[in-house]
Amino acid sequence: MKNIRTVAKAVLFNGDKVLTVRRSKTDPRRPLEWDLPGGIVEDGEEFNEACAREILEEVNIKVDPKKLHLAHAQTEMVEGKGNTSWLIYVGRINETKVELSFEHDKFQWVSLVEAIKLNYYERQLRALNHIKENNLIP
Repeated sequence: MKNIRTVAKAVLFNGDKVLTVRRSKTDPRRPLEWDLPGGIVEDGEEFNEACAREILEEVNIKVDPKKLHLAHAQTEMVEGKGNTSWLIYVGRINETKVELSFEHDKFQWVSLVEAIKLNYYERQLRALNHIKENNLIP
């Protein structure tokens, strides 16, 4: 039985702004909370390629997986899900046009500091602070 799950998310920079997306009200976990684009890595997928695929699916922005750089990783035991690893990438894009999937109902481009203030999800907050404190902005 597989008891490991990997989630790949991205902090996408355009100029000095970061893309944040808000989860829809029908989301079973964390409805109406701000989030980073990304999602679960499928079996056999490279982590950065999964992140790029999820970005395309969620916000319709094509990102070259080779231009996503791992900035933060953490693994925890999640009740009912087993070991879960979160991989947070950073990348720089020129695209500002966003087309949301059903998973999200709003988006905004904000500074990294504003993204930190918006994000109450502890795991992503740790990653955003790590990126800021270590100047990992691409």
